[in-house]
Amino acid sequence: MEWLNQVDLAFRSELRDAHEFGLQRLEAKVDQRFAELRAEQKDDIRSLQISLRDLRAEPIKWMFLFWVGTVGLTLATRFLK
Repeated sequence: MEWLNQVDLAFRSELRDAHEFGLQRLEAKVDQRFAELRAEQKDDIRSLQISLRDLRAEPIKWMFLFWVGTVGLTLATRFLK
């Protein structure tokens, strides 16, 4: 009976070690995937910031062209009178 108890104890110990090892591997994989996702997210945010910067510049360009045209027409009508 003592021998069976020792075998059972050894089996439980090995099972616990295997379980802990599996958990450590899983934890490492999850940490790695989260790091990859964070890097992808940072890249996505950077590209969104660039796109937003471009979108802000577009109306400013058109406003500048509008005002230059308006000033040009105003000056042309004053000097052509």
